[in-house]
Amino acid sequence: MSTDEEIFQAERLSGIGGSDVGDMFSIGTYGCELRLIYEKQAIHPDYEITESSRRAMRRGVKLEDVIADEYAEVTGRKVQRTGLKRHKDYPFLMVHMDRLVWRDDRFDPGYLEIKAPGYGMIRNIKRDGLPEGWQLQVQHGMLVAEMDWGSFAVMDIPNWKVIHFDVDADFGIQEMIIEKALELWPKVSGNGPLPEKFPPQDTRCRKCEYRYRCHGNSTSDFQLAAINDEYVPDAETVAMVMQVLEYQDIEDEAHKLNEDAKERLKEMLEGKPARFKIPGAWVNYLKFNKTTWDHDALNAYMEMNPRVAQMFAKFRKTTPQEQLRIERI
Repeated sequence: MSTDEEIFQAERLSGIGGSDVGDMFSIGTYGCELRLIYEKQAIHPDYEITESSRRAMRRGVKLEDVIADEYAEVTGRKVQRTGLKRHKDYPFLMVHMDRLVWRDDRFDPGYLEIKAPGYGMIRNIKRDGLPEGWQLQVQHGMLVAEMDWGSFAVMDIPNWKVIHFDVDADFGIQEMIIEKALELWPKVSGNGPLPEKFPPQDTRCRKCEYRYRCHGNSTSDFQLAAINDEYVPDAETVAMVMQVLEYQDIEDEAHKLNEDAKERLKEMLEGKPARFKIPGAWVNYLKFNKTTWDHDALNAYMEMNPRVAQMFAKFRKTTPQEQLRIERI
């Protein structure tokens, strides 16, 4: 790690930045208030971030200058690089500003938030609007930097187009950020109870790098084999494992894209024939109620009623299974 990176990471641990606000309010599809506390306490994660996440972070860092230049060219506005800012009254509230920006009808600069999302996120933004965490992030930035307006520069990479628009400071939201931060920051130092955990089945827990610390193996639905400390895999085995991990990242991204495309298609098919044909495929879209067993409730009932459990026991069967699951550490 370079000196600049070490300084940046040390600064991140010293306060609540813009990218932390979504976690602080436990919103979105990743992260929560408890995960943020662990991170600010410099607790080493149980699992390293995935390679796809690393690539996304590198993409954001490397494209920041390019997007800033594109935004300036498209809007005709002046942008300027700046650095770390801290709130004058609450120094643990901080922001690494992407850029300052000026517009013709104002003398005061604004806060520019630059984003380089992947294809799936861009599709979601066009369908649903900006994620709540991003909206809080720009309000946090304006709060810390004492600015009355800001602007987004979101790069639609596949179409190479900057989606940009201005936002005004929302003092109600900013006051909410201050109140929540004042509640959370003492917990980083161990003062006050930690927030409650999400259920282990929550998708945010399944993707969190602190999931073992919170829930042990309860976020997984697979059995753990005994560890053989004497076994040293050969280079070919290691290479194959790394290939599987890479394909898992690709599969995860493809799944997200597929689910997003399906949701958009469902919206388009509202009020249209349930089954039709296109070249090379049949399309079938039906809405119906599906009846399933509530297994958790059934198991709980059988624990309280052993005789019922004995009755159901004859319907259970055991079949040979194979299981292979690879998790990053």
